[in-house]
Amino acid sequence: MNASFANDRAWKGFLAAMSLVLAALLAAMVLLPDAKPRFGPAERAQKQAAARSATVAANQTYDKARAQAAAYLWTEAPDAISPQALGIVTEAAKKHGLKLSAFRPQKSTIEGALEELNYVVAIEGRFPAAAEFLRTLETPGNRLAVNLFQVTSSDGATDSVTATVGLVAFREVSQGAAKP
Repeated sequence: MNASFANDRAWKGFLAAMSLVLAALLAAMVLLPDAKPRFGPAERAQKQAAARSATVAANQTYDKARAQAAAYLWTEAPDAISPQALGIVTEAAKKHGLKLSAFRPQKSTIEGALEELNYVVAIEGRFPAAAEFLRTLETPGNRLAVNLFQVTSSDGATDSVTATVGLVAFREVSQGAAKP
């Protein structure tokens, strides 16, 4: 069979097929129900206003949480944080009558947009003073977080202890300085 449109018969068949397709489309338009919107213009405006107010509320909550978190974040360079943290720890140990045995910076890690600068501190003294030492360190002004507190008794007859304290300083990493 030759598939050319050189004769009248091919054209008549093509036109008949197209007529059937058009008739089916016209029948579908007339007989099938119109698609109805799920809600009218008033309901749509109400839902859009609710979505906008929810977005504004979420942005306000985010800004508030961001401001609270900023009180605990360091803005200095990593090399400048360690001496400041040592100064804070030394001052807190003196204030509570504790002996600072060691202050060791650990390897820093980057998680997302935050860099964690870890430190291990060894102190010796009375247990109540060690507990107060922890409370002193974990304040927004110091910007240090305690993530480890291990206590061993130095002497069974007294309240003298040796404690190992893990500290973390969080620093926001700039976009260009982030490591993969």
